[in-house]
Amino acid sequence: MNIQPFKTIFFDIAGTCNARCTYCNTGKYAEDKGGFISLEAFQETIDRLISQNLLSREYGINLYCWGEPFLHPKLPEIVRYLNKISVPYRFSTNASRIPLIDDNFVEGL
Repeated sequence: MNIQPFKTIFFDIAGTCNARCTYCNTGKYAEDKGGFISLEAFQETIDRLISQNLLSREYGINLYCWGEPFLHPKLPEIVRYLNKISVPYRFSTNASRIPLIDDNFVEGL
């Protein structure tokens, strides 16, 4: 059986958001759905997705869903890891907190 990788994967690295946008389910209900995934669990999950040919280095990964990814305290390390293994990534953010945007941050963006 030939398994094709997903073209779109949303991986919510932050189970919380600091905005309370009325048009968004996260903001509308103003509940924290969870915390932040650990760097180790993130790396392990990404490695498993790649080893099972579910995550494509061509399509990459979306590092958001309902949470605010720029709140993650280990965001630079997550980005550094994805760059190291050549997996492109995308963000959707309310931009209320801006991380250091350097060459490393935008390498796989």
